[in-house]
Amino acid sequence: MWRAARADPVAAPSGAALQQWAQNNSIELDAACSIDEATVAGLPLCLRASGAIKRGTVVVTVPEDAWLKAPASSGDLPPWAALALELARGRGDPTGAAAFLPETPASPLGWPAEDLELLQGSQAASTLANYRAAVLERLPSDAGVSQEDCLWAVATVRERMHEPLIGSELAVVPVADLVAHSRRPNVKWEIRATGLFGQGPRNLCVVATRDVAPGEELSLDYGPEKLEGQIALDHGAYDAVAGRAGVSLTLELPGDDKMFDDKIDTLEINGFDQAVAFELLPRQPPSEDMLAFLRLVSLSGPDAFLMEPIFRNEAWAHMSLPVSEENEAAVCEAMGAALDAALEGIGSTPDEESAIIRATGGRGRAGLAAAIRLGELEALGSARRWFATRATEEVLGQLEYYAERRLKRLGLMDKEGNNTE
Repeated sequence: MWRAARADPVAAPSGAALQQWAQNNSIELDAACSIDEATVAGLPLCLRASGAIKRGTVVVTVPEDAWLKAPASSGDLPPWAALALELARGRGDPTGAAAFLPETPASPLGWPAEDLELLQGSQAASTLANYRAAVLERLPSDAGVSQEDCLWAVATVRERMHEPLIGSELAVVPVADLVAHSRRPNVKWEIRATGLFGQGPRNLCVVATRDVAPGEELSLDYGPEKLEGQIALDHGAYDAVAGRAGVSLTLELPGDDKMFDDKIDTLEINGFDQAVAFELLPRQPPSEDMLAFLRLVSLSGPDAFLMEPIFRNEAWAHMSLPVSEENEAAVCEAMGAALDAALEGIGSTPDEESAIIRATGGRGRAGLAAAIRLGELEALGSARRWFATRATEEVLGQLEYYAERRLKRLGLMDKEGNNTE
């Protein structure tokens, strides 16, 4: 059974206290760098340039013996789970990790239930609920820690892990992990070996990738391939200036489709599974692969011949362009209904979320939740408008479909759509 929750939280240290702790633990900071209160969404403290920093400068050096890593004997637990349990067991000890880890993680994974309601209706809320359940199922309930401590520890590990210290090399690196998130980063994490021929202990170095002006926060791009919503769930951070707002939408080929075998074969030949996640971005049309997937799912009736074996190697190429007016209309209708339901589920408007962001400065849990919802609303709304426009008779009537393309390839129709015979 899970242990009861603790009643004696340890307060997070101030920037000055953490800087002193760093010095006591052989963590080196460049003279032009200091630990300060953060001014962007994310962790409460940051690394700030107190003077000009030149490109290539090693701003922070953390020796390997100061890294927090999973115990060597972790059984069959993955590194993240083993390290999380280690942190959970030491929570509340002011001489251990509590010396530099905040009591409350920035990541929503560690938020209390009442604050999770801020995400209600969003895709992020369902993603988070599934992840929390998976975490608690993966961690042993007889490890002598509470569910609260486990979620705190996993959230802490998740929000502070960055490349190259991930996977089997996973480590939480104090002080270096104070770098903020930005799509316009100014530093990178780099492992450097010491000693003769690099055989000595390793250091994690925070290295400036460009000149940094006094007053700037040091920052990494936490996930170049991730949307801001995922960054927010993983790290509790969000780049409101240059971020990749959007939403990930999972589409699935129904298992009871009358042509399931032919359709799944087509998908697998082209590197797709039965369920595929596609990104929707504000002010951008759906991707070609997403439209092809939707056309394949909606394929029926007179268009079903495209699933015959003779077309198997060409089927995806045919799906990448409009198949027929009926098929394209079915795609637009299905997506319109799904997007309407998603927008209704969030239950707010972009203007309302923008007002919350202005009021909070985009900080705190309310500010982060509003930024997540706004990103989803903008992406879903943009896609809804795209499919609504596509579904009009005017647009559907102007598209070129498979039958016309085939007649043109056979020379039976000219470029203007007139028969040549």
